[in-house]
Amino acid sequence: METGDRYRTPIQDFYADTTIFITGGTGFLGKMLIEKLLRSCPDISMIYVMIRSQKDKSPENRLDEMLESPLYDRIKKEVPNFRKKIVPITGDSNIKGLGLSKTDRNMLIRNVSIIFHMAANMQFYGKIKISTIVNIDATATILKLAKRMPNLKSFIHVSTIYSNCHVKHIEECIYSYPINHKHLITFARNLPENIFEEKISNYTDNVLVYNFVPPVDGPTWNE
Repeated sequence: METGDRYRTPIQDFYADTTIFITGGTGFLGKMLIEKLLRSCPDISMIYVMIRSQKDKSPENRLDEMLESPLYDRIKKEVPNFRKKIVPITGDSNIKGLGLSKTDRNMLIRNVSIIFHMAANMQFYGKIKISTIVNIDATATILKLAKRMPNLKSFIHVSTIYSNCHVKHIEECIYSYPINHKHLITFARNLPENIFEEKISNYTDNVLVYNFVPPVDGPTWNE
């Protein structure tokens, strides 16, 4: 499609005039997604990025720091006003209801047409309670929120490559599991802290135990 004197690709057409909500936007993949969307699809209306506050930094401060990355050098030259289209939303996947204010929640419901849910706990050494709340409960909360959005066109959930790692050939389908996600969340919330570490420590008197945490590294390349 042509708009003015500029040709738009089908992907640019899809994203034109859309409002996007992104969780996990300050992560490795999230930073690249925001840059790519705003540089390649300049007709996007707005991107709301859920960012949690830190002790001495507001979501606005964290966003400004993120945009100082060399990753955004190219878009600063090609789309100088891109910053105006990014709005930080205070939220936290560790908090029930995502920690969203009522005003922000209603604003998202009213305006958002595309969701990228990328917030996740990727730590292999993290506590199962926190991982379950962030990876499952937060996802369920965002899905409930999405069902209330009248303009929603697409919901994209970015999952870890290690899901279903016990399966030799992973199909593009939704796998069934022996436990309902609601039961799993209830179980995780009532799980004692450090239960697995405590269990292991019971055997360390007679067995030499070493807890190995494998690193996960991923390279990227200049576009």
